[in-house]
Amino acid sequence: MSAPEGECPLCGGALDEPVSPDGKNLCCGQCLLSGRALARFSLRLSEVAERLMDLSATARQAAGAAIEDAERALAREEYEVGRETLRRRAARARADGHPLLAACLLQRALRIPGQAARVYQDLAGVAEDLGLRREAGLHLKTGSWLAIKAGDAPLAAAMLERLRALDPADGWLAKAEAMLPARSGGDQAEPRCSFCGRTAREAGPLVSGSEASVCAGCVRKMMNLDRERN
Repeated sequence: MSAPEGECPLCGGALDEPVSPDGKNLCCGQCLLSGRALARFSLRLSEVAERLMDLSATARQAAGAAIEDAERALAREEYEVGRETLRRRAARARADGHPLLAACLLQRALRIPGQAARVYQDLAGVAEDLGLRREAGLHLKTGSWLAIKAGDAPLAAAMLERLRALDPADGWLAKAEAMLPARSGGDQAEPRCSFCGRTAREAGPLVSGSEASVCAGCVRKMMNLDRERN
């Protein structure tokens, strides 16, 4: 039985902002941002999150300031600042019960150059909020691999523990744990470039931030890419 005209078929509330995430069915803005429409209309999280800013004026209004702040940071080549701006706003969206908005912001954060392991960790949390265990597992695998490449053993181990809770039999667990550096006493993994994975001995001095390190060679590559775009 279809919902009365002007009524959301998912929650029964008013269609204050009619949106059609699949191009056929309508729902209200709240049901879209909450992710309720995903299961009802058999939609993929990543696909709808990618189109969210085009679908919903509410989403554009809610995330607009954070996106503008992030873009200003990118214009100054402050990549980590831009990424963290989007991550913080995504965390607020999750707390507000808007996981689809959080996923949209995090997918934008993935486009920013630099270490994305924590962004994948956040995306796994969004997927878990929506009951998408397989998608959460894929994000944790990607994030743990990036953390291992960057030499961030504690972050990688934390994501592998979450993956184990989702699927104890996942074959990636043993492979990834074999790549983690052995930790004895106060020993720490040798820092690596977050982009190419080389150590300081291999690539020369690294410029390190709170979440990422980069070698001079990768800095030159990024500068060349920027010049090619312009």
